[in-house]
Amino acid sequence: MCRYLHVICAAALIAALALFSGCTDVREANEIAPALGSGIELDDHEEQLKLSIQFAVPEGSSEQATSIKKTTVMSSTGRTISEASRNLSLSLPLTPILTHVGTFIIGERLAQTDLGILADFLIRNPNHRETTYIFVSKGSPPEEILNTATPLEASSAIGLANILEVQENRNAIYQPVQSNQFFRNLTTSGIEPFCPIVSVIKNGDKKILKLAGTAVFKKNRMVGELNETESRAFTLMNPKGSQGGLLVVRWNKNTLLTIEVIRLKANYKAVIDKTGKLRMRVELKGEGNYYEQFGPGEILTIPNITKIENKTEQKITRDILQCIQKLQLMGCDILGWGQIYRAQYPAAWQVMRDDWPHYFAQIEPEVKVNFAIRRSYLSTQSFEYRE
Repeated sequence: MCRYLHVICAAALIAALALFSGCTDVREANEIAPALGSGIELDDHEEQLKLSIQFAVPEGSSEQATSIKKTTVMSSTGRTISEASRNLSLSLPLTPILTHVGTFIIGERLAQTDLGILADFLIRNPNHRETTYIFVSKGSPPEEILNTATPLEASSAIGLANILEVQENRNAIYQPVQSNQFFRNLTTSGIEPFCPIVSVIKNGDKKILKLAGTAVFKKNRMVGELNETESRAFTLMNPKGSQGGLLVVRWNKNTLLTIEVIRLKANYKAVIDKTGKLRMRVELKGEGNYYEQFGPGEILTIPNITKIENKTEQKITRDILQCIQKLQLMGCDILGWGQIYRAQYPAAWQVMRDDWPHYFAQIEPEVKVNFAIRRSYLSTQSFEYRE
């Protein structure tokens, strides 16, 4: 058996090298072009798709040698995504590596037309990561989004993903949506897809990227969007819970309060009463901190704590009802209420499922918020000027 030992060891070594290299086709770093972000939109002049990919510029390349540019964006058109990708590769001097793409941008025109155009390709493609963040571009095609610089980050694709993650922890306005969740919602009854919107805005004499709403889909098309206030309310209703974020609450005509949300949890109960009317009970329980007072008055007192909590509860309730009403007008259940009815009333769901947008629009929401103020940071009273 010993005479075969060297063969076994050699085979094990080859297998280990293949495992750590990720593939058997090992290439030098200067022979590959890692893709960081990509996007697809309907082409303006031809009835084709336009694929745009942001690549990292390899160290020592002629393009990087003549500038400080760390990325480059290349685009190509085709009747299908695969054809556009093939046409793009005809202009690339390096082997494109697409497995590192962390940001995927759907053009607004394509989003409003038919997601089925790209869904099959992305779900089937082994190079597409399930954890890729999905966005819809508004006012600018994906190519321009990928070409727009982001402060403090060389790659706009990576920068956009970082913006989304940072705001989730600090502001909790927009929910990050990964590819697996997006396409699961697209193919599951009782819930519709959604994702953040990104736009190019002017900041002085420069252009930067900004998250600018939540895209709302009905079946395979984008039919509307939530603004910033509605998007925050949608995040607060997340049944998995919400942490972080600031709420601006009006105390009186002259004074605004900023309340920091530490944690908030939403619980749902679907109801079908004896008359057949649908109701959804939404109960939210959370706590937060007195973060800022903008305006005069001795507000932060023990007797006022309950009033501050009540005003915060009223603010959350108004915003949530506004968000729900807008979604019902669009007939888009991105809240997943259909899945709640399916779980609690399986027999009734079989009747409602084929016309769920109609039934969703008829649901009467009942929102109850319980919010407690826990801290006021370094000061236990309101600041007052002394003359």
